[in-house]
Amino acid sequence: MKKIASLLMLFVATSLFATYAWRGLLIDTSRHFPTMDELRALLPRMQEAHCNVLHLHLVDGPGWRFESKAYPRLTSIAAWRVDKTDKPWHWRGTEFWTDAHAAQGLKKYGGFYTMTELKAFAAEAKAYGITVMPEIDVPGHSAALLTAYPEIACPTNRDARQWFLGKDIICISNPKTLELLDTVIGELCETFPDAPIHIGCDEVPDYVWRDCPGCRDPKAQKAFYEALVQSVKKRGREVVAWDELKATGVSVEDVRLTCWHDEVTPRAQDIACPYSFCYLDQAASRARLPKWLPPQAHGVQLNLWTEELPTRAEREAILIPALQHFKRVIENASKTE
Repeated sequence: MKKIASLLMLFVATSLFATYAWRGLLIDTSRHFPTMDELRALLPRMQEAHCNVLHLHLVDGPGWRFESKAYPRLTSIAAWRVDKTDKPWHWRGTEFWTDAHAAQGLKKYGGFYTMTELKAFAAEAKAYGITVMPEIDVPGHSAALLTAYPEIACPTNRDARQWFLGKDIICISNPKTLELLDTVIGELCETFPDAPIHIGCDEVPDYVWRDCPGCRDPKAQKAFYEALVQSVKKRGREVVAWDELKATGVSVEDVRLTCWHDEVTPRAQDIACPYSFCYLDQAASRARLPKWLPPQAHGVQLNLWTEELPTRAEREAILIPALQHFKRVIENASKTE
């Protein structure tokens, strides 16, 4: 009987793998910061739900969570905020921690993962059959990056409070910008051996570049995106980006897109994670998830954004049932093949 059960499990697994090679879960670590213990506890639950990719959203406007040896201010400054967890999430009210806040007796909030921690975690995840894919989200969503290194803001965008009002975008014509990003991508590749690298590229407020003499040229913008893609490719890694990248004029023929817009049809190489079904912070999406009919694509993914989920208990209360639904969605999809 045990042999028959094992064969049945193997048959189901083979069928699932044939249907969707990529079965992912994104965790946003920027708005709120899950500990390494919390991430480790997810691994067996993900395995049970047939997930094989953990997409770590390590960088966004409210916080930088990846240790950089070359750029230490990314964690000494950009990883720490004034603690406002007793209030509802308010992006525009974000304040990065300074000595002045300490003098006022305010609490510090945040943190980051060291390269050593992440490398060990990626190895542990591999034992569960899970690849950990890191994401640094640029050129938008960059308030934390700009707070740490304001010199890579456009000369016309140096008012720090404006970065929290929709203008958190880096200066793409400044050579120091690509130098920093290329170095950080190299550190990501060192930390996550063989993993794809996600470069973000979503929700870019490119109107900010119109005021910058070096960034307003569409050719300069396209050249930046091409350089970002090439920074990953030259290290022999797969490039992944949000679906907006295809609107930049850059060739995405060999780029895998995570398609979060409902109206975007994933290609055979892409990942389907539409807002209306896969955004777990949205109650409506969670309600629709069990009825989701995934499109033909390389894979599917759930995304957990943490603005409104400051605690582990709140995150797990959503994740655990969502992973159970996701398991059924995957299994049902395999039966229709």
